[in-house]
Amino acid sequence: MLIKLADLPALREKHKGKKIILAGGAYDILHQGHIDYLRDIKALGDILVVALKSDAEI
Repeated sequence: MLIKLADLPALREKHKGKKIILAGGAYDILHQGHIDYLRDIKALGDILVVALKSDAEI
């Protein structure tokens, strides 16, 4: 699912009581290390939100 930063408060409200994990980064050319990292941090909570950097930011 894709959401905008402005929609995060609504996501938190909808999933009250659930642990939301936020991972930010530049995943340009996604590789196995990224997948392992995201899988590992997802295990720390109920919902994983991944914030992606734009090409201009990296």
